[in-house]
Amino acid sequence: MPLLRDRDFSKPDQHAARPEFHLDALHKAGTPITKFARQLCKPFDSPIDAYRAIFFWLHLSIKYSVHKRETEYQYQHPETVFGRGRGRCVGFSALFKEMANAAGLPCMVVGGMAENKKWKIGPHAWIMVEVEGWGVRWIDPTWGARGREGRCKGRFFTMEMSEWSASHWLDSVIRTPKTDKTDLNW
Repeated sequence: MPLLRDRDFSKPDQHAARPEFHLDALHKAGTPITKFARQLCKPFDSPIDAYRAIFFWLHLSIKYSVHKRETEYQYQHPETVFGRGRGRCVGFSALFKEMANAAGLPCMVVGGMAENKKWKIGPHAWIMVEVEGWGVRWIDPTWGARGREGRCKGRFFTMEMSEWSASHWLDSVIRTPKTDKTDLNW
């Protein structure tokens, strides 16, 4: 099986960065998530490129942030994350799933424990997909989002399953509320 890190993602990344896909432009036009997600993913024949377009768009558009009244890990509805332009791990993952499902791409929000350099082990949510030719993949749109340097951390899209075990430990599938008829868990 080829390594995902060797694939050129310049086309999906450039497509996701188009001015009409900027969050402010989408809000101004009143574009719903489902319509936008289909537009974002439409040019790609390969599901892996469509997933990458969603991942990169989230990096460009959604900031990691916590609202004062939120409990640390409460569910965040995709519409709320899209509307505010910010969220936590469950919000990033719920919005990724909403967009993927709207584009006809199955995925699951999964949860477990994760550890990074800034904090000790704690609860976390990310995405699991299965793509023909690439197998089961984990995608972490939260950790892939902008860091202090403002760059996308693409490794959280391209890591092999064996590499994830150093930082992410799967516990369960998170049952997200169905928002429409496009809930495509496999």
